[in-house]
Amino acid sequence: MRQIIADSSGTVTVTAFLSRRDPRFRSTARQLRTLKRLADPLGGMSFELRYVDPKWDVGPAGRLVRKGAREGSVVLEKERRFVSIDLAERPGERDMVSALRRLVMPPKRKDVCWIAGHGELRPDAYGSWGMSDIARELAREGYKNVTIDLAATPVPADCAMMVVAGAKDDYSRVELGRINEYLKGGGRLLVMMGRPGQGGVSSLLPSWGVRPVAKPLSGAKTLSGTDVVVSLFADHPVSSALSGSRIVLETPLVFDKAAVVESGVGATRIEFTPLARVGEDAVAVAVERGSDAGSDLAVRPTRIVVVGDGAFVSNGALAVRSCANRDFLINVVAYLSGTDAIGASGVEPHMLITAFDRRSRFEFTVVLSLIIPLLVFVCFSVATFLRRRGK
Repeated sequence: MRQIIADSSGTVTVTAFLSRRDPRFRSTARQLRTLKRLADPLGGMSFELRYVDPKWDVGPAGRLVRKGAREGSVVLEKERRFVSIDLAERPGERDMVSALRRLVMPPKRKDVCWIAGHGELRPDAYGSWGMSDIARELAREGYKNVTIDLAATPVPADCAMMVVAGAKDDYSRVELGRINEYLKGGGRLLVMMGRPGQGGVSSLLPSWGVRPVAKPLSGAKTLSGTDVVVSLFADHPVSSALSGSRIVLETPLVFDKAAVVESGVGATRIEFTPLARVGEDAVAVAVERGSDAGSDLAVRPTRIVVVGDGAFVSNGALAVRSCANRDFLINVVAYLSGTDAIGASGVEPHMLITAFDRRSRFEFTVVLSLIIPLLVFVCFSVATFLRRRGK
C-alpha cells in the first residue's frame, strides 16, 4: 500500500457509504483515518475522506447509487474512475491495496482466458475440483474471467493471459499452433500441470525453455504424506514478497531448463527462473523471452509461468490448507498480465515500518525521552525517601 501511494499522484476521494448508526461505521471510519495518516507523509497520492448516510445525505447518496455503489460499502473515486468495496465481505488491507491498484493503475488488457475442452479445472465450477474461489479473487483484483475453446476460436485480441489448469488431454496441433503464435507476439501463459505428457501443452513447453521431469523429491517436508511444503522462493516479482511463507503442492512435477535456454541471444534469449524450489529441484518456474531486445525496440516480452501441480488453487485445496497458494497465484497473474505483484512492502528488509505520522512520532519521542525517564526518577525518589524514613 505504501508503494502504491508513494508512486501515485492526485487526490482519491474515499467515501464511507453507510449509516452512522451502523455497527461497522466506527471501525470503518477509524480505518479510513489510519489510511489518510499513512498517506500524508509519503508525498504521493492524497486522500479526501467523506461520510455519506443513505438516509440523511440524499443527494450524495443518490449520486453514489447511480454510479453503482451499494449501501454498506467504501467507495474510492479518482477523476472518472470508480471502485467500490463491500463491507459485508469484511475487507482487509489486501482488499484496499487491490482497490487502489485498480483505481490508479488499471490494467490495459485484463481478460484472463481459461482454456477449456481438455479436462481442465474450470473457473465456473464450485465443487472441490473447481476454480470458482480463485476466479472470484481475480475478479476482485479487476480481472475478467473468460472461458475459451481454442479448437473453435482463436485467441481473443483482449486476452491479457491464458490459463491451462490441470489439462488431462493433449491439445491438437491447431490449438498448439494458436498458442504458439500468441506467445510469439508477446503473449502470457500460466500452466498448472500434474503429470508429464498430460499437461495439455506439455509438448510445447520445451521450445519455450521448460522441460517437465517426473522425479521423487528427497527430503521434502509434507503435511499428509503425498503433498510437499515449499518454502524456498526466488528473488522475482512473483515470489520475492512471499519470503517466509509456505505453499503446498500435491506430488509436484520438477522442471529443468530446456536446451533452447542456452542458445538464444538478444531478443530471442530466454530467462529461466526457478520461482519455488524444494532443495535444488524447481517445482514452479518462470520464463521470459524478449526482455533483452533493447530499449530502442518496442517489444513486449513473452512470459510463461509453469507450476507442477494442476490443482494447487482449486476450491478443495484452498479450503483445507492454510498456506500462501492463493497469494502466489494472484502474484503470478499480476506478473503475467503486466501489473505489479501484491504483497511487497517496498521497504528494505532491515528497516522497521512503524506507520507513525509526524504527530505520532512527536508523541512517541516525548513519551520515550521525557515522560518515561521522569516516571523512573519519581519512583526512584519515592523509594529512596521511604527507605530513609524507615531507618
